[in-house]
Amino acid sequence: MDPSSKLAAADALFREYNQLLLEYFEARQACCAKGWIDRVGAFERMRQATQLDRKLKLLRWEHLINHKLLEIGPDANFDSLHSRIIGGWSSSEEADLRASSETYRDAHVEIAALFEGFDTMALNEPIEKASKDPEYLAIAARFNTALLAMEKRLKALVSN
Repeated sequence: MDPSSKLAAADALFREYNQLLLEYFEARQACCAKGWIDRVGAFERMRQATQLDRKLKLLRWEHLINHKLLEIGPDANFDSLHSRIIGGWSSSEEADLRASSETYRDAHVEIAALFEGFDTMALNEPIEKASKDPEYLAIAARFNTALLAMEKRLKALVSN
């Protein structure tokens, strides 16, 4: 497979991975909120922040793809790709994307507003209790199964 086709396939797969993570986080948060009526607002803020965070990660991914700053080697996996857009993200890439994308800048402002005065510790107990909930465990198992299947597809892609 030629490099541009491989990159296009990796792009599609990363977008699918991003969507899988978003769906997992939303299902997990819904499960965590069960029985915690007093914390519904906090979970809604967290859901919104999670959506914005995934949007930021996707915008970073697109920046790397569009500027040909991403190399997908034979050892690539979703952890390494995800790490590239978090820990491997340089200050110059951040400056470039902030300068060129109003959507990126706005998402940062929205996340900051969501977390202003937000007590994330209020979610610890519901999250801890949910981690033992059979419904949550089923959600996590489905996520892990889907992720393993996607990892196999990525491995097949990068080994060609």
